[in-house]
Amino acid sequence: MMQPNIIMHLDSALSWRGGQQQVLNLVQGLQQRNIISFIACPPKSILFNEALSRVISVFPLHIFGEWDILAVRRLRQMIRNLKVNILHCHDSHAHTIGFLATLGMDNCKLIVTRRVDFSIGNNLINKFKYKNSVDRFIAVSNGVKKVLELGGIDRARITVVHDGIEINNFLCRDKATNLYREFGLDPAKPVIGNIAALAPHKDQRTLLQAAKIVLEQIPEAQFLVVGTGALEEELKQLAADLEIQERVKFTGFRSDVPQILTILNIFAVSSHLEGLGSSTLEAMAAGLPIVATRTGGIPEIVENSINGILVPPRDSAALAKGIIELLRDNKRREKMGNASLQMVKNFSVDKMVEGNVAVYSQVTA
Repeated sequence: MMQPNIIMHLDSALSWRGGQQQVLNLVQGLQQRNIISFIACPPKSILFNEALSRVISVFPLHIFGEWDILAVRRLRQMIRNLKVNILHCHDSHAHTIGFLATLGMDNCKLIVTRRVDFSIGNNLINKFKYKNSVDRFIAVSNGVKKVLELGGIDRARITVVHDGIEINNFLCRDKATNLYREFGLDPAKPVIGNIAALAPHKDQRTLLQAAKIVLEQIPEAQFLVVGTGALEEELKQLAADLEIQERVKFTGFRSDVPQILTILNIFAVSSHLEGLGSSTLEAMAAGLPIVATRTGGIPEIVENSINGILVPPRDSAALAKGIIELLRDNKRREKMGNASLQMVKNFSVDKMVEGNVAVYSQVTA
């Protein structure tokens, strides 16, 4: 009798971003389908605590860097003890640890979800890590798939499974009016929001430069930057240098994203690299029009002139122009917001889980 799939999900991040939410959504969906599935991640990570709070099986695995040999040895032992036959890695460091841990273990398939559209380096290590060891890559968008193919990965080893969100958690609801007061916003004036890690590839520098242009033409506009990261102080200083600090509010990390989305009029995405954009999907589920950069997987969820406006990356003038156009056209904003609600139905958690299940079946057939 064939052994049922026993799946371990490996994630190395301490922080909480879209990828960690996707891991949690996936494992919950697998458990609902009676598929044996659990998580291995650092015990000090947010994912570890979230899994515990939701009664999801989670095993502590300290990971100190990409080449942590102790983590490799411990993971290898966990795979043997738990009779894992699929190791599903969800970030780059997890990929390296998982690749080393499964070397020579023919009874354990290695699957890697790729969420970013960064280029793959053409060095000896990456040749082993990407080209010779992974049974299947799951790309979260066709944009990511294209980058993998350009990196030399055989397209037969890549399956596209778009990220999914719990759509009902973000459907239009009464405005969280208390947040206007908390953030120092005027409820009578429009709010443009960005929700993302404050990291170079999210390119909030371009967003702030666009905000400067918008405010020169529409002084009542307000900007909300939600998230934390290494560039937080640098971005705050840039806002001050541009003399827009009174119109741009930085909130830091927030766990109440569904409520924050209720007070936005436009969702703005400034990334110059973006695998797909789960925050954008959440904004769509909240019925928001999107102004976003045409990069990575974004054009797969934002259709230009339908549910949003697409602009070139790293082009503050174009980003500002898109925002200004929507601020000046209430009917167009409403029409695009309604289109977002319809389009996001294609990106549910159920569809994401089913896509992953199909991959598990293929690699173990």
